[in-house]
Amino acid sequence: MRDDVIIGKEDVWATSMEDATFNGEFAIKAMNKHGELDIDKSGNYKATEEEVSPIKYVKPYKLIVDFSKDLASQLKMFNDSEIYYIGQLSKSDYAANESKLTKQPLLSTLTVYFNTKNASLAKADARKALSTAVDRNGLAELIGLGTKPATGFITEGFYDSSLGSNFRKAGGDLISASADSSKAKSLASSGGLTGSLKLTYLKSDDNDAIASKLINDWKAAGINVTADALNESSYVKAIKEGTFDMLLIEYQGLSTNAASVLAPYARKYSGESVSVADDSVGYTPHITGFESDAYDAAIDSVFEAVTRGERATALHAAEELLVNEMPAAPLAFFYDYYMASSELSGLRSSAYGYRLFTNVVLKDYKEKNAAYEAKNAENGSEA
Repeated sequence: MRDDVIIGKEDVWATSMEDATFNGEFAIKAMNKHGELDIDKSGNYKATEEEVSPIKYVKPYKLIVDFSKDLASQLKMFNDSEIYYIGQLSKSDYAANESKLTKQPLLSTLTVYFNTKNASLAKADARKALSTAVDRNGLAELIGLGTKPATGFITEGFYDSSLGSNFRKAGGDLISASADSSKAKSLASSGGLTGSLKLTYLKSDDNDAIASKLINDWKAAGINVTADALNESSYVKAIKEGTFDMLLIEYQGLSTNAASVLAPYARKYSGESVSVADDSVGYTPHITGFESDAYDAAIDSVFEAVTRGERATALHAAEELLVNEMPAAPLAFFYDYYMASSELSGLRSSAYGYRLFTNVVLKDYKEKNAAYEAKNAENGSEA
């Protein structure tokens, strides 16, 4: 990306279509009154002085994205064979079409971070009280769309000791999906959990519902929590500055290796900035403030492992330690889904849940495209 596009504009350079800049295969050319976005081949992609318009590198020549249709309209178009792929459904339509969906576990988990520097949350029992009080089955049902209750820090999308093996199944359930209010009350007492706490989260209708569910679960265990709904800039600021009691976040694993989730809780692997001052301790803890010599040693063992089997064993041991300390509470595992026509072949997905269309072929696509363009011409479309 060109320097003049970003320097001095770090907070705004990618926030609107008016200043969108592209350096890939396609570039946005126009949006018409029908809500269609034209994405055409970029004339500069892989261009050389001898080859100004490298058409041979990019197929197809144009993508048309239609933002005018709501979810119900998209589903009708799919059922009427006007479109051949659909990647988002309402909760009710998901339930009605579940048998037709292609699904896979994602690497993302709905999680509550605990500020372990907060006196009320300094003891592990206090944090485990909050985790134990949550009805994860009910929460997964509330979210819908294939969501499952979190039974550990690592989802079913992570590999164990070999490619394709399932870390979660190998490690078993470490966290109960059901709430236990009596146990939560006992843990709150032994953990010195008193007073009121705030649950900070990014304001949205979905998050409002999730926060309300969590607060009611905690109330049933005698734990007083209030909602702290923030706009995006305030939410990001709370994360950067650690100004929260509890933070609701969707944590995204950075690879299919479970270490990408577990290692950041160890001081040397937190990924946080480190001071170079002479009196610096040489590390900055995880955003939760969690510090544990035993856990640090467990993560060291992960990176000292020689074989995949040894690393998997070390990772399972580290996860068990983390569940016992509970600097964060995993709440729900997210799942990816889509529905595709039998006339569409070659569709694949990455472990992160985005679709790979590289080898996709639509049966009789030339005839279908001609019919689409003819229909648009009849309707006076400018696409």
